[in-house]
Amino acid sequence: MSITCFPANSALGGFQVIVPNVAGLGAYTNLYNRTVDGAGSISPVGNNLILQVNNLGAVGKYIDFTITGSYQSNSGAHTLNLTGHVIRDN
Repeated sequence: MSITCFPANSALGGFQVIVPNVAGLGAYTNLYNRTVDGAGSISPVGNNLILQVNNLGAVGKYIDFTITGSYQSNSGAHTLNLTGHVIRDN
């Protein structure tokens, strides 16, 4: 399973982070080489982003997660604090 957060082109600026191989609850740190729109690609150097999956519902149920930390991109250093409560579609 992958978690994709977007809309990347929303009026609020948006972003897209794709995290592959989410197998269950827990922390994932493989968030490099992903794209955050407006900031460019996330480099593995200077990246300490953590995806914490707190609830992983079945298809049609909710996934609850946070993404927190800082990272380097083509446009410099950034901090990201995100909370997600979304319906799983696959």
